[in-house]
Amino acid sequence: MAAWMDPLVAMLLSVWLIYAWGGQAYLNVMNLVGLSASPQFLQKLTYLCWNHDPRILQIDTVRCAVLPPLIVTAAILTSHRSLGCHHGFPD
Repeated sequence: MAAWMDPLVAMLLSVWLIYAWGGQAYLNVMNLVGLSASPQFLQKLTYLCWNHDPRILQIDTVRCAVLPPLIVTAAILTSHRSLGCHHGFPD
């Protein structure tokens, strides 16, 4: 075998590792900075929240972060119920 083959394979392996780990590092950074979910996912989530319970009158805010998987919704409920009734509202 030629003497140049071992260094060439080592360089190719190094380039491949830098490319693979660089892509993974980019995805991790995007998750850590709070990348939001896609608009299509937010629409589906809003639909699920709207049809979750008949006491929901209006959906005010729907937010979804990637890391940690966090979903925050603000729903406006019927006002003729007591606060104790809405305290145990299903998640």
